[in-house]
Amino acid sequence: MIRFLFLPSVIAIGGCHSQSAELSNEAESILAKAASADTLIVYTRFDGLESIEINVLNLIPDQSAKTVASWLAALEELKRRNYITGDGLKVGVYRVTRDGEKVAQIFSQSVSL
Repeated sequence: MIRFLFLPSVIAIGGCHSQSAELSNEAESILAKAASADTLIVYTRFDGLESIEINVLNLIPDQSAKTVASWLAALEELKRRNYITGDGLKVGVYRVTRDGEKVAQIFSQSVSL
């Protein structure tokens, strides 16, 4: 019996292989905002409130369990794909990697078309 495996489309950018079509809306938003602002992403959890901040702007619109889980999953998704890294930084502080910047640039070009 022959089985076929169909893979989703893959964007290849100078050594950066990404299934960016599968990035969640939240992950795309974090990546685009952080890359365009050329700044850090800061995750904090204080007194029962969680936030993902870029330039002091909290991206999590409300504190419902489902919403917070979606945004935290987006942060994990970006780390797993090596689009952001916390290497050498404090816990909960991330910066966009070179691969992340390339993917964010693709998103910004597709939005402006």
